[in-house]
Amino acid sequence: MMRDMIHVAYAVHDEHGSFSKFTGTSIASIFMNTSSRVVIHILHDESLSKENREKFEALAEKYGQEIRFYDVEELATRDLIKVLEAMPEMSESRFSVGAFYRLLVGRVIPHEVKKLIYLDSDIIVNLDIAELYAEPVGANGIAAVMEHALTHGKPAPQPLVESGEVPRDKYFNSGVMVMDMDKFRSHESIVDDGLLMLKNHPDSFCYDQDVLNYFFHEGYRELDIRYDRFVSIERHHGFPVSAGIYHFAGHALDFFLKNDSYNRLFINAFVQTPWFSAEMLEQIFGGIFNAYGVWRDSGRKAINAFSGKSRVFCGEANKERLIRKLFEARDDEEYRAVAVAGGKIFVQKLLDEMKNSKSKRKKVIYVLCLAGINGLRRFMDEAGLVENEDYVDGGRFIPESDGGWQLSSGDFFSKI
Repeated sequence: MMRDMIHVAYAVHDEHGSFSKFTGTSIASIFMNTSSRVVIHILHDESLSKENREKFEALAEKYGQEIRFYDVEELATRDLIKVLEAMPEMSESRFSVGAFYRLLVGRVIPHEVKKLIYLDSDIIVNLDIAELYAEPVGANGIAAVMEHALTHGKPAPQPLVESGEVPRDKYFNSGVMVMDMDKFRSHESIVDDGLLMLKNHPDSFCYDQDVLNYFFHEGYRELDIRYDRFVSIERHHGFPVSAGIYHFAGHALDFFLKNDSYNRLFINAFVQTPWFSAEMLEQIFGGIFNAYGVWRDSGRKAINAFSGKSRVFCGEANKERLIRKLFEARDDEEYRAVAVAGGKIFVQKLLDEMKNSKSKRKKVIYVLCLAGINGLRRFMDEAGLVENEDYVDGGRFIPESDGGWQLSSGDFFSKI
């Protein structure tokens, strides 16, 4: 009976209780587009709340499907302890410990499961999942989409590729994988070997994906790009939504974009989940109201900071004319080219001038029109420079199209 079903696995680490809705939305998109029997396998830890677990169960019941839960802290205790001890810096990275759980599927999912689809939680399935499940795997038991293909030839720098250890045309994205479980289980020491590999490659930042590529790039079968389309790339090229699997990696989900078919794809699935409720709508509108208050207060502080002071604008060398025009700068107000095109900032040059001005009690305020200002704030604090007193973030006053603040609802939505 188990072999007649389609098996799909997800990994969930939900420290703040706000991540599960993404997994639930992905699951709903599967159920909405298939008549096949599907078993969802969720690898989780104690961070999965009772409320969110019940919502997963309600979602499966709504569609007459099955869902199973696997507590990795109980079923793979030793492996998890090794990961946490070896990777303490993970708490400060953009990845959670849950990213490692996919390496444990062979350990915790029953041996009766011979074939498995693994999906990241930021995936929306816009086809019958049976199509993907029917795809054969490679000689090593893995099938996935090549990273170079799904980014249309512009992948992010990957240390394993740059070092030549994994050929660029063999590095795959692990957000969508079809797996022969018997072959994957044969790699019994995948966690130990993976941690050793990461220790020897400290520049690797995709953790589990790098581990999988290091050990499985030879012999995996390349899937068609329709099974793992990066939304940010597809949107950039203006490609229409079609039958496929869409990957909302990074900041691809943004409800502030008008008439966006990709956001609508996500919303159509989300509204079918138990996470969509009156309470959720109240939280959304309450959050927008609070965000507006923060925006208003920060704007007022910036205006007050300008009082009685001459402005010194700082930005990229090639943007002086634009910034002067946007701020209607006077002829006697200076411009400092403290960054080159592309965003590299001459931090020390900027800090030295600002500290010098402050020490001489010059009545100036620096308007920083720099994409990397968030990374600068630590250096400003260490130098004794105070925001809205010695400098202001000019990006808040610049249109997004000209390099100003990017108003995105994705981060806001993820916190609810």
